Amino acid sequence: MSSEQTNAIIHIPRPFPHVRFAFGNTAVVYIFYQLSMILLVYLLGGIGSSGKVWMQGLGHLLFMLVPALLLMKYSSLGRRALLRFEGNVGTKQWVLGLAGIAPLILFGAGWMIMQEALLPDSWLPVYHKLQNTVDEMYESLLIGDSIVAVFGAYVVGAVIPALAEEFLFRGLMQRSLEEVWSPLPAVVVTGIIFGLVHFNPVALVPLVALGIYFGLLAWYTRSLALPIVVHFFNNAISITSLNIMAREPHSALTSQAPWWQGALMAIAGLAMLAFILMRLFSTRRLLRTEQWMHKPV
Repeated sequence: MSSEQTNAIIHIPRPFPHVRFAFGNTAVVYIFYQLSMILLVYLLGGIGSSGKVWMQGLGHLLFMLVPALLLMKYSSLGRRALLRFEGNVGTKQWVLGLAGIAPLILFGAGWMIMQEALLPDSWLPVYHKLQNTVDEMYESLLIGDSIVAVFGAYVVGAVIPALAEEFLFRGLMQRSLEEVWSPLPAVVVTGIIFGLVHFNPVALVPLVALGIYFGLLAWYTRSLALPIVVHFFNNAISITSLNIMAREPHSALTSQAPWWQGALMAIAGLAMLAFILMRLFSTRRLLRTEQWMHKPV
């Protein structure tokens, strides 16, 4: 081959590996976060309960949010696109997006009732042990005995996770997947992983449902603002419920209600959520089939 022919060869750059970037860097950030938190707990294991709360928040900021932001610069999309700065949220989107929390809570409560009622009796001891372990972990972090402690619980349990987790999952991961996949698979896969990494097998399905809902809001509005705020309010409602129940005697609804009652609650929640999503998607533009069926050019 002559030098002229060699010089004439056009080198076509390889396309950026968005899928590998999404899965690889999300895994890197989450593993780094878990290992860093284990080390932090080991080094500061003697601190009091309030210190552990703030340590959890610091961990989310330093070991999840900051690494996610740093890794975003290596994407061909850039931070601005991954953080969805091109989008905007109107008044109707805010109202409908926040309204979706109610049916999701109803669905989650119904699912938990149905799940426990349908489990074989031989599985119930393990199920209750898992449930108690998760409950004790959240209660130790999110129930406060003073105004300062409760304020800290909202900051650490609602504000910081809403920012860190949405930047990582709906920003770095889902937005990268959307560049190659159709939006629906990107939303669903990210939502499933979001549910799995919370390591709460008892509430896995409700967590996945939340993750998918946050993903739909991020994709439709092209902004992280709405999923961050909805994520915050969902966590804030849970924290409020925990602190109220800690001060008042209550009975376990899931151990008393029949499975069909849980099924009705779950179906009602899904129906209400579907109605809200249809209203949400019709507020600015009709959903176009090609947005769901075709990959972006």
